[in-house]
Amino acid sequence: MEKETLKAYVITDLTAELAVEDMDSEYGEDDYAELDGHDLTDYEPSIREYIEKEKELLDDGGNLAPYIDSSLPRLRENVLRIEPDVVVYDGKLCGCATVELKQELSERDWNTLFDYISGQYSDGWGEGFEQRDIPVADGVLNVHFW
Repeated sequence: MEKETLKAYVITDLTAELAVEDMDSEYGEDDYAELDGHDLTDYEPSIREYIEKEKELLDDGGNLAPYIDSSLPRLRENVLRIEPDVVVYDGKLCGCATVELKQELSERDWNTLFDYISGQYSDGWGEGFEQRDIPVADGVLNVHFW
């Protein structure tokens, strides 16, 4: 089988805090607004730009596959690349990952892969990403992949 590249969508939507520069804005007196995937679609280019910057900090251009635990040998052998990304899906900005495989995975391996990606987005790669301040026209975003 030839290598296969596909998009694996993370089940949860992205969320973010927007630190608002103009406190008289539509968000009221709070110093930040909580945004969901619907709200974040307008910020897609800025978020994607910062994802690319974050990926540059990793070895191999942002590939998360080398970090798969050695206790998962089938995944380590068959998953060549996992690259974080975002996509507008059903009117919401969602976290996703481009996955390049050596060969097709079993259903069990797919479930393990989705768990691994979710873990990277909540505690691994995503934990660092959410600490990055993303400047946008109306403030500063901190985006959560989980």
